[in-house]
Amino acid sequence: EQIKNLKRKKTLLWIHHFVNMGTTVIANEETCKNMLDGIITVSQNVTDRLIAEFPHTKTLITTIYNVLNVEEIQEKAKKNMKLKLSKELNLVTVARVSMSKGFGRMLELAKYLKEANINFKWFIIGGNYYQDEEAEIKKMFEPYKEHFEWYGFIKNPHKIVKQCDYSVLLSDDETWGLVLTEAMLLGVPCIATDFDVVFEQITDKKNGIILSMNDTESYKDRIEDIIKNKNKYKKAVRNYKYNNDKIITKWNNVFNNRNIKFSIIIPNYNKAPYIKECLD
Repeated sequence: EQIKNLKRKKTLLWIHHFVNMGTTVIANEETCKNMLDGIITVSQNVTDRLIAEFPHTKTLITTIYNVLNVEEIQEKAKKNMKLKLSKELNLVTVARVSMSKGFGRMLELAKYLKEANINFKWFIIGGNYYQDEEAEIKKMFEPYKEHFEWYGFIKNPHKIVKQCDYSVLLSDDETWGLVLTEAMLLGVPCIATDFDVVFEQITDKKNGIILSMNDTESYKDRIEDIIKNKNKYKKAVRNYKYNNDKIITKWNNVFNNRNIKFSIIIPNYNKAPYIKECLD
């Protein structure tokens, strides 16, 4: 009803996260085509999943990756921040401190690193508004507390990421692993689980490492690869490029002209301090 009542020339649905679409405007073919002029997704994987579930969306969908401020990310990474780095292996995870972000798998990887007598440091950047869950997760890592440093939410994670050997994201699922892209822009290779979209970002054993989501026991077989080939993977992502121009051209093609007026709706919950930054 809200979409019907909008005064508009064009309506685009931007899907930034794949959720249960069965109750949305795209579920019904007639409603979808009458109300929407286009659907934008942030990865080819989301596009494929949508078309598989709702074949009638095929003619409406365009995949457009996120625009990233590459210069700003790289400039922020130059900010000085002294870390207690290990001489052998330094890992960083930028993620919400939640089990869905793979902290159970991270615990398993830490266990195998410890068993292999690897001297490692692991920096965790992020928090959780559900503080009980965050506290429970931190408690899980008590046996390895000398290896972990928890930073909570910080405005500039790049100054930490830049100093590490790998950015680690062992999530249950992602529609696009933005922190992986940002890390590679800083010349830092990534370790990630085999959620579908990761294969658009990383090639296992070429410019990073992809671990099994379900077989954590196999992690111990990748320890040697993680340690031995970190410089090889760093070299592979040293000149990583991200094509913003191509992305912006795609948006212009969707809009057809540069003078289109559009409304942006931003759901907000407990994030009031970040509204100004978001709008800027």
